[in-house]
Amino acid sequence: RTLVETLAGLKAEGVLKHDVLVGSLNVFGRTLTIDRKQRRGRDHNSRHHATVLIREGIKPSVVGGIVRGKREWEATGFNSNDGKMNPEGDIPYEETFPAVAKTIGHAMGIGNEALDEAIIGGKVVQAAVE
Repeated sequence: RTLVETLAGLKAEGVLKHDVLVGSLNVFGRTLTIDRKQRRGRDHNSRHHATVLIREGIKPSVVGGIVRGKREWEATGFNSNDGKMNPEGDIPYEETFPAVAKTIGHAMGIGNEALDEAIIGGKVVQAAVE
């Protein structure tokens, strides 16, 4: 099934609470330091990314954070309940993308069981949802 068909089915079943969520997910960030080539933030940074979500039910917040890595600033894990960065948090960096997907699904009214079945890893970021 296509995504559109799946969403239409969930809407018909009354599972989706809302129709619109505006979001932007950058799958890689930019360098935050001046590199040896003096490109000032123009290179890709695979250990840094950002997501913006806007809709009813999404709290205005900043979740996670960055730490200085060996060569560049990079995203770190965080706590799902308060959104504070924590390398030992319950959402490690490697599970931030599935956490975004589950948070979007949760905000749209999809239950945790269905989200866990469809998306491997991560968890709903409770700090970001009402």
